[in-house]
Amino acid sequence: MRWLPWILACVWLGWRWGVAEYTGYDIERGRMAGVLANLLILLIVLFTALVARYRKPMEAWPSFMDDVRTAASAGMRYVVAASILIAVHYYGISPELTLRRDRDRAANAALVSDPAALERIRSENAALRTLSPEDLLEAANDRTDLMTSPGFVVSSSVIGLILTALAYSFLAAFVFRQFIRRSPPQ
Repeated sequence: MRWLPWILACVWLGWRWGVAEYTGYDIERGRMAGVLANLLILLIVLFTALVARYRKPMEAWPSFMDDVRTAASAGMRYVVAASILIAVHYYGISPELTLRRDRDRAANAALVSDPAALERIRSENAALRTLSPEDLLEAANDRTDLMTSPGFVVSSSVIGLILTALAYSFLAAFVFRQFIRRSPPQ
């Protein structure tokens, strides 16, 4: 159980890299496959931790919060491993973010160069009416740079993974206690 989160995080990295290659580095499809794989692996880690706990001899029957703590502990080990490998993926392996940034910057330039689109943008947002096309392009590119920076993507992924691991710990403990575990010894 000690190395399982790291092994499964490496499996996730291999899966994510394979999906990125298969989709031609399409970040939308790749990210969805990566998120779903992370959720599945997280559930595997949580239930494996609970099963391992109940296989050991114990003096007292664990409470619900003991099960949550067991699941959360295993989940956080996976979060640490997955966070490191998510950073490796976005900083070192995959050009998805660079490709997305270049595509979005080209779309921003095309949008600002079209007078009809520029007028529509200005009519929809009063704060943008006084900005020149160059200022609008700069603001759009700044937003694109933020949303496609590896630091932002990794940080938001890690925060989402932490919150999901904590929520799934309660869910896994509940499901495990209701449907999977043996009854307490009499």
